[in-house]
Formats: sequence, structure tokens, C-alpha cells
Amino acid sequence: NVQQQKDLWVASWLCKSGQKSS
Repeated sequence: NVQQQKDLWVASWLCKSGQKSS
């Protein structure tokens, strides 16, 4: 699914951006 890939991309970007507040 393209949506799932987008979710993974977003998660990777967030992790790279250092927005992991959890």
C-alpha cells in the first residue's frame, strides 16, 4: 500500500529530524 510506505517515510523523517519525543 502506498499509504503504508508514506507512513514509514514520515516515521523515518521524524526520527531523522529528531522529533522523537517518546
